[in-house]
Amino acid sequence: SLFLWVVMFVHCLLYNRPVFFVLFFFFQAEDGIRDRSPSRGLGDVYKRQTVDTSGMAMKEAPDYDSIPAADLEGMTFCYYGKVMTGDQKGNLNPNGQLTRAEFAQVLKNFSVLKPTYVETVVSIPVAAQDGIPAHEIPATLTLPVSASKDAKVPGVVMLHGTGSNRDEAGMGYALAAPRMAADGIATLRIDFMGNGDSTASYRDYNYTSAVIDAKAAADYLAGLETVDGGNLGVMGWSQGGTDALLAAEAHPDTFQAVVTWSGALELNGASLFAGTSFEDAYAQAKKEGFYTMTFDWREPLELGERWFQEAVSYTHLRAHETDSYLVCRLLLEKKKKNKPHSHT
Repeated sequence: SLFLWVVMFVHCLLYNRPVFFVLFFFFQAEDGIRDRSPSRGLGDVYKRQTVDTSGMAMKEAPDYDSIPAADLEGMTFCYYGKVMTGDQKGNLNPNGQLTRAEFAQVLKNFSVLKPTYVETVVSIPVAAQDGIPAHEIPATLTLPVSASKDAKVPGVVMLHGTGSNRDEAGMGYALAAPRMAADGIATLRIDFMGNGDSTASYRDYNYTSAVIDAKAAADYLAGLETVDGGNLGVMGWSQGGTDALLAAEAHPDTFQAVVTWSGALELNGASLFAGTSFEDAYAQAKKEGFYTMTFDWREPLELGERWFQEAVSYTHLRAHETDSYLVCRLLLEKKKKNKPHSHT
């Protein structure tokens, strides 16, 4: 027990990492660590380490199917990161013991892994403009550790969908950002007004506010000394995909690429109103100043009348919505002709 506490102390001093609260749970067994929690704990604590887990070798282990679902991610990380390996027969032994000596070796193996990104929570001020009140944009900045003044990296603004937040459904953006950082791309994922940690009213969210926020986020990225401000893209999930297209159209000199992920195909939000027609929802918004949207996964949201007005008026994008890939391709070709970049 004393030996492992020494290992923990030295590890913290050398690497400035919070191993202690993981180890706390590992000293319950006198003769060994009797469950698979080390792999889960290490996988959870060191999410800043990026490991390629796309291989098939682990799935070929004889006892792969016996790994509990809750522990699969942690064991996968540790396996492909060469932190833990199987026995001579290839068994992973997810329910086996880990002795103190073996755990010390695990820590040693883990200490050589290098982080690939740094993640910071930031707040971006936005001044009142175009009928949108002043507000703060809560955001998460993910920077590759390789980025520097002399090696600037491209950046991407990430826009979430209806009723979601900057990490997106299933933590889609939270998982994508580290992967993109490993490939040398900085990302800034934001909470739209009234979503996530935003303290603004959702009634003030609309296509105009979304474009304003996307531009503010891009300007923030461009102002970082380690990001190439002339090489920025925007990506959007669901309704965020519509917002991404609008932002790229409104600011062609800012966004050099646009990508939609499960992008919304219609501006009128036909699938948002739980059986209520767009016309009826719009009528309520005209009467009350907002329409109340209900969801299975979160509390209701009050969608302001301006959102409906803009959904009706933004008809010029409808032709593009049928083929967002074509929009992306044409935009990229235009940018390459006018201002070629090394990254897209």
